[in-house]
Amino acid sequence: MKALIAVVALALCGAIHAQPAEEFPNRPVKIVVPFPPGGPSDTLSRLVADRLAEGWKQPVVVENRAGAGGNLGLGIAAKAPADGYTLAMVATSTFAVNPNLYPNLPFDPDRDFVPVSLLAKIANVLLVNPQVPASNLKELVALIKAKPGVLNGGYPGAGNSAHISLVLFEKAAGAEVTRVPYKGDADGMNALIAGQIQVYFTVSFVAAPQVKSGRLRAIAIAAPVRSPGLPDVPTFAEAGMPEFFDSTAWFGLVTNAGVSAPVQKKLNEDVNRALSAPKLRDYLVQIGAIPGGGTTAEFADFLKAERVRWGRAVKDSGAKVE
Repeated sequence: MKALIAVVALALCGAIHAQPAEEFPNRPVKIVVPFPPGGPSDTLSRLVADRLAEGWKQPVVVENRAGAGGNLGLGIAAKAPADGYTLAMVATSTFAVNPNLYPNLPFDPDRDFVPVSLLAKIANVLLVNPQVPASNLKELVALIKAKPGVLNGGYPGAGNSAHISLVLFEKAAGAEVTRVPYKGDADGMNALIAGQIQVYFTVSFVAAPQVKSGRLRAIAIAAPVRSPGLPDVPTFAEAGMPEFFDSTAWFGLVTNAGVSAPVQKKLNEDVNRALSAPKLRDYLVQIGAIPGGGTTAEFADFLKAERVRWGRAVKDSGAKVE
């Protein structure tokens, strides 16, 4: 009897993995987000999940599994069956920074996952509490130099693009703030608004509403061009620091290695279709994001290039996991 059960189980498993792409999905799909609710990864995942659910006529559930700079959630996602029913949100931190920062990861970005699609690129922005007596980059650098270690500088988690941006900014300014890591943008932004910290890096997607309301002041954009979400905020080059690193953050979806090529292709096409919806694209542009898309091969090449680029940034910054 046990042998018969084992044979049946193997047959069912094979049937699941052999599901034709045109029939995918015929049950709920999960997106693992390795960060807390409320941040850009979570928000983007839910926006795309809603569009996918409409097209698939199947629930798409976002599951937040935060911890260890995003490594915990991706470690969990890496162990999911290779059937396409588990997607994982990846970002600059987890797929470009962390492999260059952490000596041991619970996943291998190349061995455990295959690309689905780039979702969006979003510039990082340097923010200050309005009580800080600095209205531009030159004044802020002068203030930090005059009071080294007095200002508190926050970032939403060790190893993400905002963390590296803050460390590189300290090096470029020639003075240090007291670094304060947070579990996510929700906690960090609340601390900045409350004046518990004075300086903060995050993506313009998160910053724009608070800057436009006057609750925070934006100093400079860490990207080659201004953000469409904050068009009045200068780039670091325009503000007088042309050598500053382009720390544009990005977000994308991957699935488990071993997913059949037809299902991987269908996932890519369906995610791209979701991103092309006018309402979603207009919203992304409005919040300062550049919508993604493209083929799985293009996303794979992008991921490799970004890991090299951010590897140099991690080395130049001297950042360590705190």
